[in-house]
Formats: sequence, C-alpha cells, structure tokens
Amino acid sequence: MTQRVTGGNWRGHRWTYACLVAGLWAVGSAAGASGPCTRGLREQDSVWVVSSRHAGSCRGEVRLRYWQLLPRAESTTASWHLGDEEQFREDALQRNRTLIYVHGNRVSQGEARRRVMAVYRALRRQFRDDSPLQLVVWSWPTSRLRGGPLKDVRVKAQRARPTAYQLAWFVDRIDPDVPLGMMGFSLGSRVITGALHLLGGGRLGSFALAERTHPERLPVRAVLMASALDSDWLLPCRYHGRAMSQVDRVLLLNNACDPAMRWYHLIDRCGRPQALGLHGLDCPSRLGADRAKVCQRNVCRDVGRQHDFFSYICCASLMRQVWHYLAFDDRRPLSVAQR
Repeated sequence: MTQRVTGGNWRGHRWTYACLVAGLWAVGSAAGASGPCTRGLREQDSVWVVSSRHAGSCRGEVRLRYWQLLPRAESTTASWHLGDEEQFREDALQRNRTLIYVHGNRVSQGEARRRVMAVYRALRRQFRDDSPLQLVVWSWPTSRLRGGPLKDVRVKAQRARPTAYQLAWFVDRIDPDVPLGMMGFSLGSRVITGALHLLGGGRLGSFALAERTHPERLPVRAVLMASALDSDWLLPCRYHGRAMSQVDRVLLLNNACDPAMRWYHLIDRCGRPQALGLHGLDCPSRLGADRAKVCQRNVCRDVGRQHDFFSYICCASLMRQVWHYLAFDDRRPLSVAQR
C-alpha cells in the first residue's frame, strides 16, 4: 500500500530534511592542502593558525598549538612552521592590529589553513595603506563526524561552548593595547560571541574566566556572517548577554534566504529558536545604548540561497564593508591606560 506524503508530515521525514540541512551547512568544506602554498604575503603582515583541536573540553590548562606561515629562502612559496605563544605575542606587538577568523562546521586542519589564506587575499584587495596586519585563524574541532548529519551539527554546537572558553582565554593573554578584530562564519560566530560573553564576566554553564591576565582591554570589533546562534542571545540577561559590553562595533551579515539558517531550530532538542544569521537580532531595541554598536545587513542578494563561506569573502562589496569595520582606520585607538 502506498503511503501518502503530505506537506505537514514533518516527523515522518525529518531525517530527510536533516540530511539536506547538514549538507547545506557543509557547502564549501572540502579538504584543502596543508603543504606549501604561494607566499602572497606583504612583508609587514603575518598569518597564523592557532589550534584548539587537541585541547579537550576541560576547564583546566588550555593547550593550544601555533603555526606561522613563513616564506622559504630564495623561493616564491611559503610553508607552515610550528611556533609557540611567546612568538605569537611578540609578533602581535609588531603589528598595528590583529584579526581573528573563526571558521564554521566541517573544516579540517588543512582546510582551515586554506581558508585563512583566502580571507587574507580577500582582505588584501581592500587595503589602503601599508599598516601591518596579523591575521589568525582559530582552528577548532569541526571535522565531519560519523553517526548522521543531525548528530554532527548538534555535537559541533556543543563543542562551541568549551571552544569559546579557550578563545576567551587566548584573547585575554593578548596585549590589551593591540586593536583586535574578530570575524566568524556560522558556528564560528557562536564561538566568538561566547568568548566575548566570558570576557565580559559572564558564564557559559560551568565555564568562566576565574583569573584574568588583562581585565581591561580595548573594545573588540566583530563581523558575524550567517551566525548560528539564537537571535536573542546577545540581549541583556540572555545566554551571551555580556558580549556587547566587549565590542566597539559589530556588523551582522544575515541572509534571509539561507536554507540552512531556516532549519537552525533542529540544533535545539527542546525549543524552536530562530538563527541570528537569518533575520538578525530579536528585539534590538532591548539592547539600550548598545543598539548603536550594531549594524545589520541582509546579504541575500549578494550571496544568494546558500550557506557558503566563500560566497561571502568573494563578494567585493561585502569585503569592503568588512574591512571598514575591522581595519580601525576610522579612528586612532587609545591605549587602555589612556581610557
């Protein structure tokens, strides 16, 4: 006997929808090469990978690994060299600004390296001066898991919380006078806002920054693309409610026709939350004075009906606006001591 399938028969076919959605979330996540790459770097710039893939999810000592892209002698190529935290911090002091990019789901270690170079090339097209830049990709464990697509997305959403703690710990140790920008895509945006919430004195379950290296620092500038977090989390007293206290400005690049964002509620087993990256902030007027820090843009016409990181960074108009937010060119930041 043939069973009739109706449009409202969601429960009977949610696995099909889940497979479709998880596939959409993984667009553009093919593994990339981790070996030598073309140099393509200005002499005054540096590119780093900081990885928490081996750090675990405990609140104890955070174990990070550092790699820097360095040119080969008498060659037009560059390769990744293992470094350490001290080298990274010294490098940060030599640059005018540090930008941290946090990738989304289903990105391997090698793919993270490929993507940070794609980000660098996209931003470099917008450079208007010779000011040095330190660009960092935060590489966290989002490689594809077995057990089905829905489980994969839910596990990564859970991992975002300890990863946010590790990122907050890392940022707290950067010199507070270094202008800091952060850019995240999809679940990477969730990691960023969670880290900012912790830096603002908040908690994420059992995670909190009990001891601070630099309790005061210059405010951060953030760009969040297709943000995979609840649309009300940045409001006061919500899950990431203290994140806004740490930012100078934040640009939300939302996509009202993103098919993956429409099924974001599958991440939550209990409620049916809407994604921030779909229609933007829920009740932004509740932010009070922090409302002036937020700029939102619907990028449906720019990137189309897809959940693809490369569609964002390959759009020149979007990257011009991103660089305008992250470059700190519109003002000369004061030091923490002068504030």
